[in-house]
Amino acid sequence: GTVPYVGTLLNEIFFDLRSRIKQERINRFVEELSKYIDGISEDDLDLEFIKSYEFSDTFESILKRVIITSSNTKLSRFKIILTKSFQNRLPIDNSETFLDILQRVSENEIKILNHYRKIKLGEIVPDDNVLERGDIDMAHKSTISKLRTAEYFNLDKKQYVLYLQNLFSKGLLYDEGMNRWDAHPFEILEITALGMEFLKFIEESNNNT
Repeated sequence: GTVPYVGTLLNEIFFDLRSRIKQERINRFVEELSKYIDGISEDDLDLEFIKSYEFSDTFESILKRVIITSSNTKLSRFKIILTKSFQNRLPIDNSETFLDILQRVSENEIKILNHYRKIKLGEIVPDDNVLERGDIDMAHKSTISKLRTAEYFNLDKKQYVLYLQNLFSKGLLYDEGMNRWDAHPFEILEITALGMEFLKFIEESNNNT
């Protein structure tokens, strides 16, 4: 009958094939990581920290995520994070939180978050025309800067709002337009302190990019 055949097929897919894929991902990641570390001076490596339980926990945590990640860009970010750990430049206290976030956000969302960081730092200045919080003026016509729109990112509006909602739900952005009578939800977003720290965590250095 077909049932034994299906059972054998599922066993091959979920055990044999998945095991091979996981092992291949780990092997490829470790190989790329080794090449990356070869370019780092031994003086910049914290050998004592590498021997610690904290490093071991971080290494294991990242490998668990590597085996379920197919995105080369995301794998590259994991490599950067682990390299920072080799140098003991990683904030251990929040590492699990940030690794979870990285696993659950897309590169487009990281791009949007970085954009709002630039607004926060004054590197980009939106020309919004909205009332201050608490002000009411029935004759006022608010306008939102194009720097805050889907068109700026060449995205569909619905997809852009979904990205904003995901970043908002993870505490990386907050809705500055809330409680403003002339602003709609998810029109005026600002990056949070968590969002700022997350970007530092996933970047190769602590300099803004």
